[in-house]
Amino acid sequence: MRSATLPPGPRHDSGRPPAARPWCASALHPRSGRELDDAQAYKRVRALWQSTQGECRTARLIQLRNIKAKDIMSEKLIICQRSERVSEVLGRMKKMDIHELPVVEGGKLLGMVSYDMFIKRKSLPLSALVENIMIMPPKVDINSSITRVAEVMLTNSFRAVPVTAAGEVAGIIAREDIVSRLVEFDQLEQINVKDVMTPDPLTITEEEHLEKARAIMRDLDVRALPVVDKEGRLSGVLGIKDIMGYYTQERAQRKPKEIDTRMSPHLHIAVGSLMSTPAISMGLKGDLHEAVKKMAENHISSVIIVEGRMPVGIVTQLDILELVASYQERRQVYVQITGLDEQDPDLYDEMYHMIEKLMNRITPITMPQLLMLHFTEHHRPKEGRNFTLRARLSTSHALYFAEGSDYELFRLLDTVLDNLGKQIVKDKERMKDRREEPEE
Repeated sequence: MRSATLPPGPRHDSGRPPAARPWCASALHPRSGRELDDAQAYKRVRALWQSTQGECRTARLIQLRNIKAKDIMSEKLIICQRSERVSEVLGRMKKMDIHELPVVEGGKLLGMVSYDMFIKRKSLPLSALVENIMIMPPKVDINSSITRVAEVMLTNSFRAVPVTAAGEVAGIIAREDIVSRLVEFDQLEQINVKDVMTPDPLTITEEEHLEKARAIMRDLDVRALPVVDKEGRLSGVLGIKDIMGYYTQERAQRKPKEIDTRMSPHLHIAVGSLMSTPAISMGLKGDLHEAVKKMAENHISSVIIVEGRMPVGIVTQLDILELVASYQERRQVYVQITGLDEQDPDLYDEMYHMIEKLMNRITPITMPQLLMLHFTEHHRPKEGRNFTLRARLSTSHALYFAEGSDYELFRLLDTVLDNLGKQIVKDKERMKDRREEPEE
């Protein structure tokens, strides 16, 4: 993963927020891999602003900046030691129903372990020590704003971050803590869930194997998959906790001589036997406040959007974090690139150069804030290496998406960045046309 901050480019032309419904060029859907037509791509844009004669209905959300990390952090820390084994840590995480554990000794933060680390590794000895797999997470101060905390989570791909005071760990904040706090903001009722959801989410059937579900989660960096029956109707949800619970249960039920010491248990079990049911869902006419409330009350990371019984979208904690982070005051653009194995600094330098050109192009129209690029590398015996790219650009006015697939890395990046730029320019034109329409 590479992160950087870039200058926003030319001075932003102040003005009212544009209509948050820009057009999106044809692209591949990030979860299904299917090509989107113009109508579907149009729906990929998720409005963070809702305009009525130029006034933002969610203006009160700026008060999020006044909420501090110390106001929402969990002070009762559940930790692990670097000398513990992976099997012990997994058992504790399952028992306490938590996804991340800070590694702390003498009040000092040494690192973090999480479910994500286990999902992304194809094989991991359960006898391995924590110190050999832990990674150092970013830290936030107890007086950091909730918008800053959300920004740190987004730009570093962590779902929980430790909170420090005077150099020692004072607590921890997870995505769920931020989502729960947003329940008190009824202004979210003015944002329609269909403007926030990811449409046409990739699903998995009840009969498919757990290994496929794990691979999808690993490649798309998601924690939950909607499960459907043979008719495509929503029947449940498979989450990362369900998979990790199976790991520990499967190992515990086997005799000592039969235990495989590596974390690669029998994954040819049907998804339907492990999924959580019923799935927490809501209709297309619902609002974002309803989705946030469902997440908080049910302690879940996503809500499935249905039409009839068919899943047509999904809203996740990541979407909520992007909304919160959009209210963080900043003078730089945060850029995050994930999914590439290459360590060549020249490769990333060229990427940042291409990104900077986009920033200079769009800054006179809207102020860019967060750009996240996630590459997935595919190796096909006959076709060679192929890349897919999902891009999410958060600006002061809206959130934009673009996706694509290509065998050439820089050509793919250029195409996707150009796609984002076209959306923003089209958005500006749409707003201009709206202003020029005669009043009735």
